[in-house]
Amino acid sequence: MMKNSVLFPNLQKLQRVQKKILSLPKDIMEWIRKARPKVEGKPRSFLACPFWEQIYHDESKNIIILGGRQIFKSTYLTDILAFMATTRPNSTIVFVTHDNINRRGFANNKFRRGCIESNPLLKKMVRGYERGTIGSIDEIIFKNGSTIYFVTDEGGFIQVEGKSPDVIVLDECQYQDLEFWYKLNEARATTRGSIKFIGIGGEGGSQLEDIWLSSDRKEWTSDDPNWRDKLRFDIHGDLIIGKYLTKVLKGKWVAKNPEANPLVT
Repeated sequence: MMKNSVLFPNLQKLQRVQKKILSLPKDIMEWIRKARPKVEGKPRSFLACPFWEQIYHDESKNIIILGGRQIFKSTYLTDILAFMATTRPNSTIVFVTHDNINRRGFANNKFRRGCIESNPLLKKMVRGYERGTIGSIDEIIFKNGSTIYFVTDEGGFIQVEGKSPDVIVLDECQYQDLEFWYKLNEARATTRGSIKFIGIGGEGGSQLEDIWLSSDRKEWTSDDPNWRDKLRFDIHGDLIIGKYLTKVLKGKWVAKNPEANPLVT
């Protein structure tokens, strides 16, 4: 009798990949260490941004994050997309942004190149990588049956309707037509999936402000009010990343509205 490896020369390789998929940690920080130790080719570290660790571990059904530019929001988004896709077989994840330019930029640069192609283990989990293709601008399908869709909020989130997402991620949410956010709830009605709003803040009186005001509105509070004075920089003016930051940047999230009654449930 001929062995399976002869009849199906790619079977053993596929089984090894599937075993790795099944063995990926379900804790997202452990997943990062194993599956995505690099971001855009650079080693990972939370030393300069300790405020993100609690957010990563937050399993709330709905999360809204409003913050300035260059604080690693895109890194968080790509982590969430890849983590969900590779640890929950047959899941549906939808990334939503405000226009096609941002959609293409995020799908190609941040996710495909910065996340998938920079980490060999993740790349092997994508269907078609052996042929040199890692999905398209519209979607990426994984070997465990999970799919990530990249869409816009055009037509009041019409591209989200009918997909039954397990996770919906709204990037640059301040530019999106959030008066139709109720359609997102309808889209996830059967899966009871989660929604993550990510942006920089918006206009007073907007739907985004209503969603923010209904949240617990946590703010990061540093233990040391003079932490800026204790940062170290090299001769080029770049921040020196080291263990000293653990003490310098120590802090906690403080809820400004602890009795929150979220609009998005």
